[in-house]
Amino acid sequence: MKKENITQIFWIIWTALWILFALFIAYQILVKVFGGSWISEALTIALLSANLITTIQLIQKTARIESDVHHLSRKVDEIDQNLKEHIKESKH
Repeated sequence: MKKENITQIFWIIWTALWILFALFIAYQILVKVFGGSWISEALTIALLSANLITTIQLIQKTARIESDVHHLSRKVDEIDQNLKEHIKESKH
């Protein structure tokens, strides 16, 4: 299996778990609003955990995008150099 496929499968599983966690927190908030189960501190910790998970995901995606942009920039520079060389050769 290729590394990209494993990474993609990991992100799908991670996202599914995150959605389940978010739904569970939303359920607990509704239960709390209507006089229910969790204490306020537990809800606060759960929401902070959700915020931390989201922040980590955003950092990882931003790093991946920056890496892709850097790679693309290098390729464009190579094409630019090749084009300049080709133009010089065609003039002579």
